[in-house]
Amino acid sequence: MKHHTYGGSTMLRTLNCTAWVSEADKLPKGDGGSSPFADEGTLLHNCAEEYFTELTAVATMLREGRSYGTATLTKELVDTKLIPAIMCINDLGDKYDFDPYAQLVEPFVELIPDESGGSIDMLAFSRDGKTAIVIDYKFGHITVKAEENAQMMFYALCADVDPSTTKKFKHVENLVLVIVQPNDDGPIADIWETPIAVLDQFEVDVYQAIEKSKDPQQREHVAGGWCKYCPALATCPTKTGAVQVAMRLDPRQAADLSKLLKMIPDIEAHIKAASKLAYEQLSSGVPIDGFKMVNKRASRVWADEEVMLDKVRKMKRIKLEDALNSKLKSPAQMEKLFAEKGVDKDDLSDYIVSVSSGTTVAKSSDKRPDALPTLALKALADRLK
Repeated sequence: MKHHTYGGSTMLRTLNCTAWVSEADKLPKGDGGSSPFADEGTLLHNCAEEYFTELTAVATMLREGRSYGTATLTKELVDTKLIPAIMCINDLGDKYDFDPYAQLVEPFVELIPDESGGSIDMLAFSRDGKTAIVIDYKFGHITVKAEENAQMMFYALCADVDPSTTKKFKHVENLVLVIVQPNDDGPIADIWETPIAVLDQFEVDVYQAIEKSKDPQQREHVAGGWCKYCPALATCPTKTGAVQVAMRLDPRQAADLSKLLKMIPDIEAHIKAASKLAYEQLSSGVPIDGFKMVNKRASRVWADEEVMLDKVRKMKRIKLEDALNSKLKSPAQMEKLFAEKGVDKDDLSDYIVSVSSGTTVAKSSDKRPDALPTLALKALADRLK
């Protein structure tokens, strides 16, 4: 798959921080690595694509053990992720009058050849040709909104101008952006319907942002929510500047403490990114002055648990139950067990209570009620003794 400097997943960042590409280019190049969560998402994307393009039954994919990286298709993934996503696509076909099995799956579209573009999970058109539907799968646990979603709008814009798909937009009047996200947080599909004309101003904004990012005199460092996955987060001058400001503040002053609390999310993200970059460099053999790679503290473990268990079973002076730890599953785990065994989980409600693990600091806008100032109450109680 061709790599673009400006893609859908980074478009929000490009529109808001036109300096991120130049900052990322200063970093040593690596393979980027992966994660079990990313592998799982790619696996589910691949399975959904195979289902709609090759008409492979889900049961067949499960039986044959589809896998990607560290992830393997399981019945749980099929039941909780893949099948709900497929059913959602079929429902969308009914809602917007298109055949999911006769649409463009993973079409590769570009805005500027070899520079900006990407692949759309599914690009569909209503039978009357007046509605274009851009569909994107999100199999993670973070809910994403479709409304004015920069990634989705960018894909729609690319498809609108790409020679391979532009003819299909000839009679399009309405644009529908759909994020299919089978998780436990609300409806599977988040949908935004808008006139296709919304892409006119968006196109201007995208071209301007790309041009600014290429011009050292115009590009700007702007911090915000788009910084989270930026590859230059560890070395970004905006972030390092925020850390320097935080170090100069006196946390004993109430006003400074308020400023520090607001900085914490950005500073924590910066620290995490810097630590990750340092680890990658040392792992690759790149020296860092004053630091080195060492093995973590060793912990004692059984060389072979089965052999040890067998030994305990044969011992007369130690009972097996004394050598094992057992703990009741949590309410969430027990509900899942009940569902698997076909037992009504409502029977558990009388045995469950919600207990806070303690207090924490939150923004004033947080919807939770104020907690009692326990230290102040304890001090008052001590004085009244």
